[in-house]
Amino acid sequence: MLIRTPTEREGFILIELLLALALLGTLLGLGIVSLSPLVAQSHLDTTTSYLQSALEEAQIRALRNLRSYRVQLEQQEVWLESKQSSRWQAEQLWEVLPEGVSVTATRWPSFSASGFAVGGTLTLQLEDWTRQVRVSPVGRIYRPRVTS
Repeated sequence: MLIRTPTEREGFILIELLLALALLGTLLGLGIVSLSPLVAQSHLDTTTSYLQSALEEAQIRALRNLRSYRVQLEQQEVWLESKQSSRWQAEQLWEVLPEGVSVTATRWPSFSASGFAVGGTLTLQLEDWTRQVRVSPVGRIYRPRVTS
């Protein structure tokens, strides 16, 4: 009767496993660093879309309720406001801006009951990235193409 002794080893030794884990950790670390600009852009794009939808909702409510509406920013909170008795009244909290996103405006757009708008440009910034939402005097709400 012959006894076979294995000539090939089976499995991995501890050092091989540790080297594989170290290599995997390094690759994942590099991947996360290279993805962070994409994550920032994604947050900014999402926030820009929310702000654009708030403007569209203000326009719809102005036409439906026959009152002036606007979108206003108060301490990182985006509010829909309506004009009642010549005073702006907060009507609905639309969104809270994510941390790090800043919004500046040439003028905060508002919409009249007749469908016309006081136009303006809202500029959103996060880190090195910027996006804009524009409202024309005839009420067109749009995002200019991103050039950079």
